[in-house]
Amino acid sequence: MADEGDPKDLASAAVGIEGRSDRSGTIAAGIFWVVILAIAAVVYFRSDTADVLLEVSTGAPFTVKGSVMFDGAKVTNGQVHLVINSAKDNRYLGSLVIPVDGKDGTFRAAGPGLLPDEVRDKPLRVSARFLGQSNKGKSVPGESVVYINFSPPLGRLTMWGSLGGASVLALALIMLFTGELTRRKARVLFGMTYFMTFFSLAAPIALTVLVSQNVYLVEIMGAAPIGLVKGTAKGVNTAQWLLNIGGAVTAPRRASGVTDPAPASPPPTAGGADSESRATPTVPDAAHVVGGLAVPFYVVFLAMLGAGINMTIQVPKIQNRYDIAELPAATTSLIAATLQAPMAIFSGGRPQTPGQGEIKFGIRRELIGNYMYLLSAPFLAIAVYYLLQVIATNTAEPVLVLMAFSTGLVSDRIISRITKFAEDTLGAETKKKLLLRQRWAPKAAAAKRG
Repeated sequence: MADEGDPKDLASAAVGIEGRSDRSGTIAAGIFWVVILAIAAVVYFRSDTADVLLEVSTGAPFTVKGSVMFDGAKVTNGQVHLVINSAKDNRYLGSLVIPVDGKDGTFRAAGPGLLPDEVRDKPLRVSARFLGQSNKGKSVPGESVVYINFSPPLGRLTMWGSLGGASVLALALIMLFTGELTRRKARVLFGMTYFMTFFSLAAPIALTVLVSQNVYLVEIMGAAPIGLVKGTAKGVNTAQWLLNIGGAVTAPRRASGVTDPAPASPPPTAGGADSESRATPTVPDAAHVVGGLAVPFYVVFLAMLGAGINMTIQVPKIQNRYDIAELPAATTSLIAATLQAPMAIFSGGRPQTPGQGEIKFGIRRELIGNYMYLLSAPFLAIAVYYLLQVIATNTAEPVLVLMAFSTGLVSDRIISRITKFAEDTLGAETKKKLLLRQRWAPKAAAAKRG
């Protein structure tokens, strides 16, 4: 009979194979990240576009001038396409193609032929797109945009930075809630949950501050079906920030009593939009939201605050309920695990015991439930707000503050009760249908045979 070998030798051999596998995985992950960073560096630092220095004067006549630079030298061969649009609705107003001066690399356009005098004081977007060749004969494009009498929208760097940060955060959550759950990964998962609690409270504040300082975003949200609007609504007689969902925002009424022209509306009907507008007095220099859902923003924010506090309280209970010491220990270092994180999503986990599987399932299920309670808190607060509107059109602000905060604080219990009620109702209905089917099935079968 062949010698099967010492079990200790087999175990050490298995550990050695696993160690080599981990090292090879770390090397492959390192190569992956190096390639990604190299591509990003090439894209970011590649200098194949010209810098268009643009200057706009709204005096009489309207003048646009500037110069084109590439690698520190003026470009003297090419053309500039000037396009002028309305900054509010992107309506086309005028355009012109002008050559770049062959001596000093400048360009200039002026006069009413470029833009009529009656619209030069309006909010404008002036773009200059260059296409030509550098002094070395290399084709180089370039573009510059200037906003006149209007706040510029978010810059490209801000948009890409926000999108990148959100993508990294989403990827981190996906990796933590999928794949093998080790002790270290469980600790990171709990730490990320604490971070998400504070992030969910800081994000609304940061977003509202950013939005309120940008006229462009404020006007966009006033015309969008969902957004923050500063004004009044049904049950809100004082001008304040409102979360508008599906409502129509009317133009502000000026203090002199003159209102902006509005489109013709159908005759007033009982209980319609006209009766709603009469029920809520208009405030000078404030917009008014008609229809839809218009909730004071502080109601939503206080609900998020209460849900965040509740989530912070629940996480230690989850940690105490499940003993993460029974989970498998991490076999790689923290740096190697970080490098291998993107690939770990597609890799299979190690075999687990029934106890480990129950702990993994319980931790992830309860943490996901807390995330859902946090996201559900604003919607519950909106529902309770409109229930109070049925009782009284103008509810006292202290009552709204207490309602919003307490709704977020007990959002988990509310969602659990709603879920249980739905399950019991649907379950009872299903049982009733099964009993009826069992009762009538023999009679139907006998009638079919007869």
